Amino acid sequence: MIKEKLDAVPAWKDVNASVKDGNVELKGSVKTEAERNECESSIKNVHGVKSVLNNIDVHPDEATNTSHNSGTTDNSAAVNTVHTTEPTAAGSTEDTDPVLIAAKKALKEYPNIQVEVADDEITVRGDVTKSEANDIMEKLNALKPKKVNNKLNIIKG
Repeated sequence: MIKEKLDAVPAWKDVNASVKDGNVELKGSVKTEAERNECESSIKNVHGVKSVLNNIDVHPDEATNTSHNSGTTDNSAAVNTVHTTEPTAAGSTEDTDPVLIAAKKALKEYPNIQVEVADDEITVRGDVTKSEANDIMEKLNALKPKKVNNKLNIIKG
């Protein structure tokens, strides 16, 4: 039923789902934050789904080419250089990455958001409202990084 839901919406063609014991992880990419949120909501409404982990990335210009997989998981990840917004010791050179500096500046009104940069890819995490998430993604995409990984948790607000 999950695969059918994903296949039914052309905007979700590059999203795949891994399912284990009623827990669904969504991966892949869509072009807008709204598509990302709609996909998650749709899958949450499938009978038998206990939880949904939304790891769908938003790429306004292009979507990755992935296939739908049900019942499989991919726990591999390779990160070379990671810069975060976590506090660092005085004199640290961690904030010398120009992408990280620009991302922090763009998101200064969101002090509870965690930003990481690895290989010109920005990953953003934290609890935000839907409108805040849209604003954050718009600001980060305007920086023109190679990719923005949206790991934001949408809360009612």
